[in-house]
Amino acid sequence: AECRAAGMAVYGDLVFNHMQVVASCDEWKRAQHDQGHLDHLKQKLEHALGPTFNRDDFQWPWKALEGEAWDGPDRMEGWGCGEWSELKGGSPKVMDVHTAHMEKLKACGVAGFRFDAAKHMRPEHIAEYVRRAGVYCFGE
Repeated sequence: AECRAAGMAVYGDLVFNHMQVVASCDEWKRAQHDQGHLDHLKQKLEHALGPTFNRDDFQWPWKALEGEAWDGPDRMEGWGCGEWSELKGGSPKVMDVHTAHMEKLKACGVAGFRFDAAKHMRPEHIAEYVRRAGVYCFGE
């Protein structure tokens, strides 16, 4: 309220395409050929991000998003640098969790949102977030 009274708008910075790192790119690469190790890494992911998210809320199969792929036509597929755990874009559960987060920020007085790494999100997913937000939004 004080920011608004001073003529300042506060925008929430949303990182909705990925979550934290639980393993290195090399570990994820190794896990693609070792089911036991893949299960172990998925369990680490669930432990770090549960109960809100579980292994089914992430993009599988794993694919490293790095090098030329970063700006290429498949830039919406894969895990950033091969290690940023990529959420399953467009999933109703993921969208609902993110919508609840936006509502909390709006209740705190946020005037709008900036979507981080928008080029790595599908346009239809961003459009749905913008529709749900109901306030001014822009992307990086």
